[in-house]
Parts: sequence; structure tokens; C-alpha cells
Amino acid sequence: MSDTQPPAGHDPAPRRRLRLLRAAVLVLGAVVLVIAGLAGAAYLRMSQGALTLPDIVTTRLEAAIDRATDGADLTLGDLMVEVLEDGTVQVALSDVVIRDGAGRLLAALPLVETDLSGAALRRGTVKPVRVTLAGAGVVLRQRDDGTLNVRVAQDEDAPSLALTEGLAWIDDVFDAPELDRLESLEGRALTVLLARDGEAETLRITDAAMRLTRQGDTIAITMGGVLQGETETPIDLAMTRRAGSGQTDLAGSFRDLAARDLAQLIPALTWLDLVDAPIAGQIFTPLGDDGRLGDFSGQLVVGAGQFDIEGIGAPLSFESMVFETRYSAPDNRLWFDRLYLDAPELGFEATGHADLSADGRTYVGQFALEDIVTNPRGIYPASVALQTAAVDLRLSLGAATELEIGHAVIVDDGAEMTLQADLRASPEGLTAALDAHVARIEAGQVLGYWPRTLGSNARRWLGENLFAGTLHEADFALRLGIDGDLLHEVQFDFTGAEIRPLRDVPPITGGAGLLRFAQENLQVRLDAGRIAGQGGGPVDLAGTTMAIPYTGMRGPDTRISVAAEGGLGDVLTLLTLPPVGLFAEGDLTPEAVGTGQVTARADLGLRLVRPLTLPEVEMDATGTVTGFASTGLVPGRQLEADILALAVDNRAVRVSGDARLDGVPLSGEWTREIGPGADPVSRIAAEALLDRDTLARFGVRLPQAMLGGQTRAAIDLTLP
Repeated sequence: MSDTQPPAGHDPAPRRRLRLLRAAVLVLGAVVLVIAGLAGAAYLRMSQGALTLPDIVTTRLEAAIDRATDGADLTLGDLMVEVLEDGTVQVALSDVVIRDGAGRLLAALPLVETDLSGAALRRGTVKPVRVTLAGAGVVLRQRDDGTLNVRVAQDEDAPSLALTEGLAWIDDVFDAPELDRLESLEGRALTVLLARDGEAETLRITDAAMRLTRQGDTIAITMGGVLQGETETPIDLAMTRRAGSGQTDLAGSFRDLAARDLAQLIPALTWLDLVDAPIAGQIFTPLGDDGRLGDFSGQLVVGAGQFDIEGIGAPLSFESMVFETRYSAPDNRLWFDRLYLDAPELGFEATGHADLSADGRTYVGQFALEDIVTNPRGIYPASVALQTAAVDLRLSLGAATELEIGHAVIVDDGAEMTLQADLRASPEGLTAALDAHVARIEAGQVLGYWPRTLGSNARRWLGENLFAGTLHEADFALRLGIDGDLLHEVQFDFTGAEIRPLRDVPPITGGAGLLRFAQENLQVRLDAGRIAGQGGGPVDLAGTTMAIPYTGMRGPDTRISVAAEGGLGDVLTLLTLPPVGLFAEGDLTPEAVGTGQVTARADLGLRLVRPLTLPEVEMDATGTVTGFASTGLVPGRQLEADILALAVDNRAVRVSGDARLDGVPLSGEWTREIGPGADPVSRIAAEALLDRDTLARFGVRLPQAMLGGQTRAAIDLTLP
């Protein structure tokens, strides 16, 4: 192993850092040398203004400094000495350039000014009071390991110094006996570049003014300038260091800073890269002993702007956003002590936290929201207010922006909704998947959450015809494809419902069953429910179904399959309603027809239009009437039957079968026409097997010679 090679395991970094420290001292050393050699000359010229030294003096000083610094090369421009009115001696060095023995740039300082105590000079000592750097370029870079490095030159090849080492050097500077009168280090017209490893973009602070002071063991550094990012905005930075403990605190305050610029400055706030808006506030962070930026806290106010996410179409605008945040470096967790959003499409107050991935591009969080107001893309007639929500989510940033809601619980007015969602926006477009479930909700609340733009006709139909009820196990699903195709489905059980199937009929009460709506297809199944016409008793409709294949048109085609059980008079009372209009003319009433029990099924085809007339209805109903009895259908006679067949179509209502008229067996049919132009009378057409005894019951007495056995007779009655 040669003498020039470091031993195994040896870290050459301390030696390199020592050279950097030595280079940093060169500037002050040069000032001291100049002052020591020229203090007397300055006093001789006290009344003659600034004194510019000849080039031969600067050349000799450069050579002396080079010899004193083990091969370092320092070049100076002009040297000027001036005695100010208060007796302070100011020495200015222009174009200070320091290079190492290999010619690498260590520091470039356009102008260095040092104010010296005149009283100390009169006693023969050099005591700097203030040192000012003007026009210098400084690069502050955050490394991949989180440490901050500083370089006093914008040349990328110039070596940098860990910020903690630079601060330690400042401690030493203020502790040096020769500098015990030093009040401040200052800078003006500085240019500061802020950069991160692995990122091409840098932020630039121009026309910056800096001041470094010390009180006791506390060093304070303040700097203000104009940040050149997406916008030009004033920014103020402050740093406080306690020499005894080595503790360093950083603070930054700003106003009208572009949110994306803040995202670039602070990796934990990368999510702000989605925000196009001005931001104002303060950030506080300690600097660890190892030079790493660690925990921070901040209070930030975002002005009016928008979430600008490629692929979602129109940006999501907002009026303001406020958040108070803390970051825990050991946990890589970002806390939100307050998160407030005021936006037309979503507003809330929230608290919570998010854990960051190693690359800072993914946030996994839990949030508690309250005072929620939402109207995304104006899908509701007015904003919907929700009480509280608890949300588990994952936000992933990259070529695509993806928001996954693994589990959310939304509580409002006694209803509790659970929700899962996955939204992904990319340059190709937006995809979305959403599933929601409500265990129980009142019917009156449903429309408040149903978007008016999603199945608008079905939504309107429910709003006009569902008067009451409780919904159970309601499920909603939505899928949005990259091509813009939207699929949706809602399904729920219901109980205690009051629902009107058609506009001109009474509502069904006590309804229980299932409703399913998918892609404009509406289906309703009734497992329980009753309906009653005016003056009639209830008719059970359990087993009834309604299907509207496509609700997206005006007056959609509708199929209704009715299952009905009830009293004969009650069923006939329902048939008196539009559009059937049974007994609309004439004297006959449902009660006069008779009594019995009806079990029937009816298939109806119609359009949901008003007014709905019978010719527009396809109707085919069949059923049975059991236990039939009537004393009013054939006045003065008892008509009865064990079972009869019931049939209804667009032309007539028919009841047929075997019956008994005053005990005389007969077989026939009762018919009543319906619809426009219907004859306002009922007809009974029957056949009976008659003999002399049965004829006598009807008051017909024939001679013995005319009828000796049985004969078939046709009965034809017309009833008004």
C-alpha cells in the first residue's frame, strides 16, 4: 500500500471537510492580513475618503495567503480601505476566488466588506465588528440521505460542506479571541439556489439579504428574498443555533408562494404538487446533529385555486384550504391537526394522519371529517350536508394519480354508509370504481343522496311515487371506464313502503320487497303490500312485479305483473279506476255484483304517460273467484258458485263457470264491456237444465203435456 492511499476502513471525508473549513477561514484571514498591514495607512488617509491599494499590494497579499494555507490559491480584485464618519474602518475585497491546489473552485465571492472597530485600531489591535458578503451565490442542497449541504459557489464542481459543519465553524468564529467584537455576518444581493438530489429542477432566491448575529450562545440567521418558482414571491428564512447544545431550528415564512414550489422544498408535502394556488404560512423544523432535516410543523393557508390533476377533465376548484400539520421523521408520518377545505364540490373540517412511503410518493392515511358539504360536478340540485365521516385512504402520485378509499364510514341523520372507492387519473383519462352500502335508511332521505344526473327519470319517479318506507341493505355500485362508459347499479330491500305504481291509482301501503336499478333498467318486486280503491277494502299484491327496461326516455315502456288476492267487490272497485273505468256508466256497482274471494294474475304493458287511456294498455288478466254469492246481480234471485273463472282484457271483464241460480245449476258467463264506446250494460249468458220443478221456482208453470222431462234452456239477461 502506497503512502498516498488511506488505510483500510479510513474515511477520507474528515480530511476533505477540514480543507473546506480551512478554505472558509481564508476569507476572514485575508481580511485580517489586509487590515494588519494597512491600518496605519488608512488612518493617515482618514480625511481623504476611500483608498484603493495598488495591484502590487494585492499580489503580495495573495502570495502570502497562498503560502499560509498549504497550497490553496486565492485571487483578489480590488482592495479598498475607507474610514467612515463614526470612526469605523471598512475594508472591501472584490472578486475573491479561492481554489484548492488542484485548481478546483472552493468559493467565489464578488465582494467582501469588513467593518473594523476604530477604537481597537487606535490601540493597535484588529477587531472586526461586521462582515458583509455581497453578490455571492450559495447553493443549499438536500442529499438523498436527508442531510443539507451548502456550497459558496454556484459551480457544480465546487465542493460542498455539511450545513452542521458550517454552523459549527460559525460557533468557532464567534469564539475566536480576535473576533470577540464581531456583531454580525451579513449578506446582500445574494443568490441562493435550493436543490434536491435526483431532481433537475431548482428553486432560486434572488436579491436575498442575510444577517447572522450572536447573543450569548445563540446564533440567529435571518434571510429574506424573492423566490423564483412558478411565481415570484417574498420568502423569509430564519435559523437559530444554540452553540452549547448544538441544537439548530429552522423556520420559513412566506406569502403567495406557489403550492407546487412548497412541494418541491419539502418532500413530505409532495401532495401539494396537485395544487395550483398561492400559499402563505410558516414552517418550523429542527436540524438534527447529523445534518438531516427531521420533524417539522407548519400553519398554512392556501388561497383560491384548484386541484389540477391530469386526466380528470376540468380541474377541481376551491375557495380556500387551511391546514396545521406536523411531520414525524422517525415514523415518516404526517399529522394534520386541522385540515379545512372550502370548495364548491367538497368542503369539510378534518383531522388525521398519513404515513409516507420511502420515496415520498404514496400517502396512506386515516382521517376524521365533520361538517361535510358536497356537490361533486354539480350532480345534486343543491349541496348535500353530511355530519361525519371516517376515511382510510391511499394517495399515490406518479405518472398516474390514484386515490384508493379502502374503507369509509359516513354518518348523517341516523343513517350510516360504508364506502370503498378507487379513482385513477392518468393522461389517458379517468377510471373509477365505487361501492357503497347502507344498512338502513328512511325513504325520504334517499333522494338527497341520489345524484340528479344519474338515472334522472328513475330518480324523479321515485320522488313522485315513493311516499314512505324504510330501506334495508341498500347497495350502490359505480364503474367508470377509461373510454368514459359509466355503469351503475343500486339495489335495496324495503319495508313499510307507501308507493304509487301509477299516477291515477291509490298508493300501495305496507309495501315490502326489492328494488333494483341498473343502467336505466328499473325493477321492483313486491313481497308484501296492499291497495284499496275508494270505498273498497284492501287487495293483497304480494308477488307483484314491475319492470321498466329503459327509464332514460319520456314515457318509458313498462311491464307490470300483478298478483292480487282480495274480495270480489274490492277487486272490482280497483277496476273502476282509470284507465279501466269499469262501471263508469250504468247503475251497476261492485257491491251489487256480489261477494267472493279473488285470486288473479294480470300482465300489463303500458307507457308511463299522463293521461293513460285503456287503448294504450295491453292487459291480460286471469284468475278465480271462490265462494261467489250475489243477490243483486239478478234482482230477487240468489246466484252462487263454488269457483268461477275471471278474465280481463282491453275489451271486457268476464266471470264464467258453473253456478246455481236459486239452486238451479247453470253454466255461463257474466260480461261487462270496458273502454271507449263500451255498452254500459252487463250481460249474463248461460245454459241451464230445466224441468217442471225448476221452472216452477222461476214462476213458470207449464201444463203436464208440454214438459215431461228435462230440457236445456238458454238464459240471456241484460242488466243496466
